[in-house]
Amino acid sequence: MLNAWRRPDSGVWYYRRVVPLRLRSVVGKTEIRISLGTKDHREARKLLPSVVAGVDAALAKAAGTEAVAPVLRTLSDLVLRMDSGTPREAPPNDTPLTPPPERIQTKPSVKIASVINGWVLERKPPDRTVYEWRRVFDRLIDHLGHDSAERITKMDIVGWKDSLLKAGRTTKCVSNYLTSVRAILGWGQSNGYLDTNPAAGVIVKASKGAEAAAKSRLPYGDDDVRLILREARKLSGFKRWVPFLLAYSGARLNEICQLHVHDVRETPEGWVPQFVDYLAKIHTFDFTKADLTAFDVPASGTQCAEWGINFWSRVFEEDCDEDVPLFRIAAGWLKRTMPKLEKPGIVHGDYRVGNFLFTEHDSRISAWLDWELGRIGDYHQDLAWVASSAYYQYDRDGTLLLNGLMTQPAFLEAYEQASGNRVNGKTFHWYKVYNCFLVTALTLGTGFRIAKNGKTHQDVLVTWLSGVGYLLMDEMRALIEGAP
Repeated sequence: MLNAWRRPDSGVWYYRRVVPLRLRSVVGKTEIRISLGTKDHREARKLLPSVVAGVDAALAKAAGTEAVAPVLRTLSDLVLRMDSGTPREAPPNDTPLTPPPERIQTKPSVKIASVINGWVLERKPPDRTVYEWRRVFDRLIDHLGHDSAERITKMDIVGWKDSLLKAGRTTKCVSNYLTSVRAILGWGQSNGYLDTNPAAGVIVKASKGAEAAAKSRLPYGDDDVRLILREARKLSGFKRWVPFLLAYSGARLNEICQLHVHDVRETPEGWVPQFVDYLAKIHTFDFTKADLTAFDVPASGTQCAEWGINFWSRVFEEDCDEDVPLFRIAAGWLKRTMPKLEKPGIVHGDYRVGNFLFTEHDSRISAWLDWELGRIGDYHQDLAWVASSAYYQYDRDGTLLLNGLMTQPAFLEAYEQASGNRVNGKTFHWYKVYNCFLVTALTLGTGFRIAKNGKTHQDVLVTWLSGVGYLLMDEMRALIEGAP
């Protein structure tokens, strides 16, 4: 039922109406809410038209006067008429339901810029989003020939869409334009700037032929990549470095180029104790007192290690498209040297820099993310993950730092002090091999499968990670050969 709302506590139906922004100073309200005096849905439907007419009349008066009292009196009379049980008749015939034509002409127009500024003030989007979306609206204004948000109709939006397509814009580009316009005009409607969102429901969908053509585009070959990088070396600034960053990271162009100087900062020293303390808290948490019954708890002995080997061996067997002898050799070594579980606890599985949130003003860690690999297991698995070469960084003096924070001896010593857990050197080394084994299954197995079958939007990154799998296997080989 249009603009009707049922109070969940009382069950009584109400009429709700957002007061247009330009009338709020006159009406003295941001929203009109009037009880329909009934809990019956059918009766409320019958009463609604007269209430709507009365509110229309009150707002019509507000559009042509700066006096607050007459408007509030009209609304108060309507409320009293509804609450007293008297007949819900429409307003008197001499009450105009719409303002006279001359008043409509003098009504202040809502500018598109005003709606955008209000949206920016409330939502606080990234600077780049504000810049790009303002440019989209500049194109819309050029097409319309005016900047009045109230005058935009759905056919205006459809005509703009058609003109963009005729000008050669891709369907994806036009769809992105419509998304930004729909979002801001929708915000304007919700906040009283506009009565409707003219962009609602206006979409663009590529034909099957266009989608097939897009998918048929060939990727860059090795010769193409060599040519691009060779030419990039002759340039300077971002034109030189962006191609190399893309080639190295596998990231998309907009993922690299949307970074700003203020996004890059030196790691605060305060993160070092936090990083260790939170890991210790995770490992010493008494999981038996939490509702974690969905997790299997390994028995004492080697069951924890055996479960992990069997699981990732199964994943690799089902997902990988090639025979990798070294993977089978590693599985055999892991089974022959399985460590005993001393104390089961929560294992994060991907504990590293980049997987936590922090508050900017004081650099305090506020949340840990990416728990997909979490399980009840051996805390040495997380310690070995932190020490993985994948997250090595070097300081200015060339000292190797785990996750760019501290040396391995300093990390293990700080962890033992914070957690009270003893670090077993052989178990720590075993889990270094196990983690390489795990990631090899993910990259050469699962990553390969989802990229090949088009099951991910991060196809470039996942394909790049497949290549990393071979580097991890070489590290796994070296760890096995150098095992204590």
